[in-house]
Amino acid sequence: MNIDDSLSMENGVIEGDDGELYLGNGAHNPLDYMMGKISASDKSISSFESNLRYRMSISKKLGAKYIHVVAPDKPTVLRDQFPLLNFISLGEVVRARVDMPYLYPVEELKELHKHHRSYNQTDTHWSPEGNALVTRLVAQAYGIEAERLRELADDLQACITPNATDLIGDLGRKLDPPRSSKCSVFHPYWHTWTFANGIPKNQGNIYYVVSAHPKAQGRLLIFGDSFIIAMRYFLSAVFEEVVICRTQFLHKEIALGVKPDYILTENVERYLGVIQTDNNAQPFLMLPALLNRPTNYKPGAQAAIAAALSGGTPVHKKFLTKLKGLQPSSPKST
Repeated sequence: MNIDDSLSMENGVIEGDDGELYLGNGAHNPLDYMMGKISASDKSISSFESNLRYRMSISKKLGAKYIHVVAPDKPTVLRDQFPLLNFISLGEVVRARVDMPYLYPVEELKELHKHHRSYNQTDTHWSPEGNALVTRLVAQAYGIEAERLRELADDLQACITPNATDLIGDLGRKLDPPRSSKCSVFHPYWHTWTFANGIPKNQGNIYYVVSAHPKAQGRLLIFGDSFIIAMRYFLSAVFEEVVICRTQFLHKEIALGVKPDYILTENVERYLGVIQTDNNAQPFLMLPALLNRPTNYKPGAQAAIAAALSGGTPVHKKFLTKLKGLQPSSPKST
């Protein structure tokens, strides 16, 4: 499908002259925003800013440090390589209109890409090197001391093996035949325990990661999408407990249960076009039933997630004590 003289698309995927793949069409119509056919409404931008204020307020009441992350779409970071010239970045438009602080690491990812891949070639998501960078930026935003940040950079880099596997990715699988590319692998030396509710697809998923990293501290609660889920083992180098809820909203009832030290909300840039306020959130634990997506807990996962949602209680403390006394699971690769 020809878009204009400089751009072609196959099954919603745009390919650059260098073989880099980009998302063109999908549920959120990123190309239409880039070409100026549609734009984020005033209501959507207002809702985004309202959410940031609300989330900051909730976090303060809970005694938790709060940050929001907007994951830049690949074309915004690789602007000089993207086939469409002078396109509109939705993230940059919103950034210029919103006064509230949040992390939007375009320049940092651009700088990384001069030496290492910041995004996988056949995927929309960050590479392991990109995940490591954003993990450090998150830790820095939370006020982690400089010495620990330097140690963290070395820690994460030591766990990355460059170009160690072939990745088809979410873009490569859309092509016929499917396209793969070389991808680095992240293999942490510390042990983790991971529990999930086993929901298919992309809403209502919950992940609970407990880290045995010797310097991991605190409880991090995340509401976000696939970008932040892919970072869960990177974040386990910083935080002893990571609870991730796949949702666009901050669900107050989950925050009250987890009682986190840190709260992080996240969305990818292309989701900024349509933002709803958090008062539209349905109870998170009802989402599997409401979406007709049955849970599929593995043995022990229900008790683990129940403990995660009972932060600071005897149930939670007993669970962690018992878990840490068991033989750790094998380190994860991602």
